[in-house]
Amino acid sequence: MSIYMESRPEPLEEWRFPKNAREVAEELDLCGVPLDANPAQARVLLELNGTWACRAVVADALRWRTRLSTMSGHSDS
Repeated sequence: MSIYMESRPEPLEEWRFPKNAREVAEELDLCGVPLDANPAQARVLLELNGTWACRAVVADALRWRTRLSTMSGHSDS
């Protein structure tokens, strides 16, 4: 296990913790995170809306959203 493992925020009752990248992607949509956001920007917006996810899962969710958007022909611009 990495010594840089991220710990969850406290108190736990006040936060949502999506289980996987698909759920994080749904939260990104609900929070209005643009498709071209980087993981740091996305995490800030998620946390401001009461959702916590580790950096790796947020990065996976952003890649998944971008890939899905490209395949469906939609974009934010």
